[in-house]
Amino acid sequence: MFEEVMIDQNKHWQGTAYDAGITRSVFNKALSYLDNDFIISISGVRRAGKSTLLKQIINHLISEKKIAPPNILFLNLEDPIFNYYKDEVVNLEKIFQDY
Repeated sequence: MFEEVMIDQNKHWQGTAYDAGITRSVFNKALSYLDNDFIISISGVRRAGKSTLLKQIINHLISEKKIAPPNILFLNLEDPIFNYYKDEVVNLEKIFQDY
């Protein structure tokens, strides 16, 4: 069900690096959290650069840490297809199963 959106949002699966944009100081801080066992939440106002930061981290994971691209899932849940499913956590489980 969500396969097309996942493929569209995960260009790195086809070997395409993301536009790096402007590297902010928070980038290095975000990288410092990658080696722990906790879930990290990045929050902020719209258009603040959260998705860009995540794409920079994906670029780093692939180019520097040699993580296989299919092992990285990026989803922007503001895509209209997710509107109907956003209120139930079971839908996140379905998305992960599709992945």
